[in-house]
Amino acid sequence: MAIIYVERFGGLACVGSIHSYIRSHGKINTSSLSIEELKQIERLFNQQKTVNQFPTRSDQFKYQLIRQTPNGKIDKVEAKETDLPSKVISCIKDEII
Repeated sequence: MAIIYVERFGGLACVGSIHSYIRSHGKINTSSLSIEELKQIERLFNQQKTVNQFPTRSDQFKYQLIRQTPNGKIDKVEAKETDLPSKVISCIKDEII
């Protein structure tokens, strides 16, 4: 079991930018994901791409996933909303800062 931390950026309100008053974040335990969802997440970490490598719309959300590997290394990856399982997206809550 591991925890994946998720943060959402972008959209019309520029969520997560230094000028935004909204932070969208959450965490999900990998034990709550199906085998297929785990494989989907693992593929993202293995590709190690950033959202800037994908064509995006100006109002599109971007997601950063962070996890700690068993050997203590911190892994980060960026993904588009369409690349994530719905359970991962639904763990995110908006917070006014």
